[in-house]
Amino acid sequence: MDNKRRELLKMMGIGTASAAVGVLPAAVGLGNAQAATVVKKVVVIGGGFGGSTVAKYLKLWGQGKIAVTHVDMNTTYTSPILSNLILNGQKTLPNLTFSLATAAARNGNRFISGKAVIDRDNRKVLVTKADGSIVKLAYDKVVLSPGVDFNYLPSMSFANGTLSDKILPIPHAWKSGNQVINLKNQIDKMPAKTGTFVLCIPKKPYRCPPGPYERACVVADIIKRVKGGGKLIVFDANTANPLTPTDKYSAIQAETHTFTTAFTGQFAGIVEYVSNAELLEVGSVGGQFGSKFASVKLGDGSIRNVSAQVLNVLPEHKAGDIAFAAGLIPLGSRFVPVDLQSYASTADPNVHVIGDAHSSSQPKAGHVANSEAKVCADAIVREFGILPPRFADEVPVTNSACYSPITHQTASWLTAGYRYNPATATMDRVVESFNEAETPSADTFSV
Repeated sequence: MDNKRRELLKMMGIGTASAAVGVLPAAVGLGNAQAATVVKKVVVIGGGFGGSTVAKYLKLWGQGKIAVTHVDMNTTYTSPILSNLILNGQKTLPNLTFSLATAAARNGNRFISGKAVIDRDNRKVLVTKADGSIVKLAYDKVVLSPGVDFNYLPSMSFANGTLSDKILPIPHAWKSGNQVINLKNQIDKMPAKTGTFVLCIPKKPYRCPPGPYERACVVADIIKRVKGGGKLIVFDANTANPLTPTDKYSAIQAETHTFTTAFTGQFAGIVEYVSNAELLEVGSVGGQFGSKFASVKLGDGSIRNVSAQVLNVLPEHKAGDIAFAAGLIPLGSRFVPVDLQSYASTADPNVHVIGDAHSSSQPKAGHVANSEAKVCADAIVREFGILPPRFADEVPVTNSACYSPITHQTASWLTAGYRYNPATATMDRVVESFNEAETPSADTFSV
């Protein structure tokens, strides 16, 4: 059996890293006729790429022995991936919105919409539904995939939550939904030829490393193609060592070649890129479509104040609030420490955390969350004894493939892979897996 299993892994091209893609559990899973009575209960909290994937694969690989309840605040999930194309009208919110209840039913899982709280002492999840009723869910395991939340500047008018996402003067639009529509409306109102858009990027780690630069390109394309001119200023809080005038672009967090070429080539004269730029204060005069201002501290210590018709600020990221409320995050930290072989929290082995909310060297991205979900599901199924333990030389791997629109007709791509290192208990880069497109193309855009 062991030799056959190893041969199967080799044929699938995954060597000793079966956990990353979950081929082995699916290959050896029992049919429905052999399915046993459900003996374990898992509550999955979060409807994004991580949560939806782990809910699916726990059921798929659980061989009828796991009851999965999927919980999210909302009944639908709207993908942030491709949401930048809402800004130029090539996508709409309905294009990117999916029913969580439909997905759960298709996978044979239960779905509940409501606000969840984890009671670790009693191993229960309490879900408060829209009508005020509370559902109590006992669990053997919780898989938490709450995504990110933000540390807002005190001067950001939406930090207190008193304004609707539809009318925020300074949206981040980093979670797909009304804020993206709001940002599009503000771009549409920018004057021709003389308008200014300011984008502020936080220090890493943040969700989707290439995402802010992708947004800059999509907006620059609108300014050039639709507005006939204007200005886009990118203030990037990430650090570069400007030994030469071009070194500032080394602060770009992903697809450095692609975005440097775009900023200095086809968008030259439109995009001004500034690295080592710490945002100090922002504000708005005249509401959603009024004048905006930003105050930024530059790398040389000087202060630069700018005004704009549109100000798009991505605040510092942190794990979703439920992770803090559950006591999973050490004082002074922003993300959950986990065992990267299973994504079990170091504070509680019965709570697993995947996706943007945990701490590791892997990028916070939807494709990576999908990979982590499969590693997590594989580990839980094995811990429950439904499948045998991994071989000693089997280690988790994860991967990411990302497509970045550069214009309304061209896109670039990026691939990245990570492998668990038992000596350091970290996910290390697989160097040969890191590649990006030589140049954006129409073929890549159409994929």
